[in-house]
Amino acid sequence: MTCKIPLNFEYEFKFIKENQDIKIFPEKGTIPGKSSIEIEIVYTPSSCITIDVEAEVSKLIMKKNK
Repeated sequence: MTCKIPLNFEYEFKFIKENQDIKIFPEKGTIPGKSSIEIEIVYTPSSCITIDVEAEVSKLIMKKNK
C-alpha cells in the first residue's frame, strides 16, 4: 500500500466473513507519509473447495508527520 500525501496513514483490515484459510499480514499498522509498505495475503487451503473472502479497511486515520 502507498501513501502519497505527507501524512501518516493508519489502517486495519477486518474480515467481513471469517475464513481460517486466508491471512493478511500485517492486519493493522501505519504507512509513513509519502511512503509504501508491503501487505502479504497468504492462502493456505484446508480442503479442495471454492471460498469467498471479503475484507475491508476499517480504520483510516491520518496524522501529520513530525
